Amino acid sequence: SNSVLSLLPDNAGNIWVGTYGQGPEKIEAQTNQQLHYPDEEKIKQLSKYTYTIYQDSSGNMWFGGVRGALICYNAKKRTIQQYPVNGVRCMFEYRKGIFLIGNSNKLSKLDISSNKTEVLTIPGLESVVYCIYQEQQSKTIWLGSQGNGLFKLDKNLKLSRVVNESNGLASNI
Repeated sequence: SNSVLSLLPDNAGNIWVGTYGQGPEKIEAQTNQQLHYPDEEKIKQLSKYTYTIYQDSSGNMWFGGVRGALICYNAKKRTIQQYPVNGVRCMFEYRKGIFLIGNSNKLSKLDISSNKTEVLTIPGLESVVYCIYQEQQSKTIWLGSQGNGLFKLDKNLKLSRVVNESNGLASNI
């Protein structure tokens, strides 16, 4: 597909490309050649519309999209784990083994040790979260939403500030 939805350089220097309809592709950065990886076809079937690609602190590759479950691929063990989180737009490892996921449920927290997902309620957040960023020093988390502006959360995931059109953001979209 010519529609690229996400890009991620991995720890080995390869570029992962999330496509619309064809799933994730892996490109060798030095040669620009497509690399085939173990279990490639199965992963592409499970995550055809790959809106986000993420590499966690253990080196696992995560693939999420608007259709299907969230996929975790452990290349060392060659295992694929599916998690019941749909409509994934972005994700971030909040703590070891705990992920924040922007999806059609707004914001979810996934604990992979218990395989439990919790939808988080953030006052004023009424739409899809499209991006998540964490400041390294303060551990403050910023959420970018569709239509509600920016949300600043403290390290305990409590709302500390909203930035939108009413207080200076050019657009809420």
